[in-house]
Amino acid sequence: MKNLLVEHQCPQCGAPVTIEETDRLFSCKYCRVRLYITPEDYYRYCLPVTSHPVEEIIFIPYWRFRGMSFQVDSSAIKYRVVDTSFLATDHTFLPASLGMRTQALTLRFADPGTKATFLSPRISFQDAIPRFGASIHETENAVSPGRYFLRTFIGDTVSIIYFPIYLKGSAVYDAILNRPIARLDARDTDNFSRPDRKRDWAVHFISAQCPDCGWDLTGGRQSLSLVCKNCDTAWQASQGRFRKLPYSAVPWKDKKVVFLPFWRMEAQISGLDLHSYADLVRFVNLPRAMKKEWEKTEIFFWAPAFRLQPKMFLKLAKQMTIFQPSEALEESLPASTLHPVSLDSKEVFDSIPVTLAHMAVKKEKIFPLLPDVGMKLKNAVLVYIPFTVRGNEFIQTQMQFSIQRNALRE
Repeated sequence: MKNLLVEHQCPQCGAPVTIEETDRLFSCKYCRVRLYITPEDYYRYCLPVTSHPVEEIIFIPYWRFRGMSFQVDSSAIKYRVVDTSFLATDHTFLPASLGMRTQALTLRFADPGTKATFLSPRISFQDAIPRFGASIHETENAVSPGRYFLRTFIGDTVSIIYFPIYLKGSAVYDAILNRPIARLDARDTDNFSRPDRKRDWAVHFISAQCPDCGWDLTGGRQSLSLVCKNCDTAWQASQGRFRKLPYSAVPWKDKKVVFLPFWRMEAQISGLDLHSYADLVRFVNLPRAMKKEWEKTEIFFWAPAFRLQPKMFLKLAKQMTIFQPSEALEESLPASTLHPVSLDSKEVFDSIPVTLAHMAVKKEKIFPLLPDVGMKLKNAVLVYIPFTVRGNEFIQTQMQFSIQRNALRE
């Protein structure tokens, strides 16, 4: 997969900059300003138009998805990394996807003030998932056909990319290549006359300073959260401003470690008998002597808060959920390196049923129950876990497992 490139201007000095689509922490090399980029809802980009009057351009919305895809079918759990785009309107005469255009061209942030016409996405991302999910897994299903019980998509990038067209009579022209791609009928013409008039989707640039103490916030370019090491706080952008993010860390004296972030989620689950840690022990059939207090010990579901290959993501989610780290946690930032948070808790929450399927011993019994499993996220806390770096591995000595460094995805 390749990060798409976005052209923009520094909001402080106006200098031209090129950033990657996953960049969140922006630093201008000219005026040195540090800003955090956050959208109103989704990031929205335009493919560039250079040879046609902008007033005549109609921008067509496409959903852009990059992340992990999981499918639980009658025999196994299938997974893969996905990088795709798909049409967000019902105009069947238009290309179903953007193909390689987004990788060949540099994008720009969609400007609500542009005089061009923008069409609203008529198909929500949630409604589009079954459509593009079927096409993603059709190859696997052709090899081993059968019913699937669950599909889950965990996106590290979900955005809207606008494709430019213009009309000449009843002909639709590709505004990038300036060549006809389709013809309109009366119904299609009527649809094009209903543009997006709200346009309340501006991108916000927030000063990367701690709202509590004014200290510089730190994090990676692609971090979904930033930390203040002056007052030991973590922050996440929401609705154009920073909000405090609950976090904890496993205390560790050795500074020669990397702290990897995980989401510890408290969930209300219906459809499966999982109400305590004792239920989880029975569900996984762990070779442990049952303790009476486990019947009243609540379950926390764990998942990596950073990008991984799907196989390792499932493995870590399973190991952390089974292990249930319970040692005393500190609400203070470690002095060691903190790996960036690149997966949101709302995204990884959808991985819980897949994790349960992966953990289940009696899979033939559990898999058919998955479509009826209901979940509600009650709470999510970011927890930093120490990993020792040895060669090409991150090693968690307390839980005795390791991660290949090349399994982490950019």
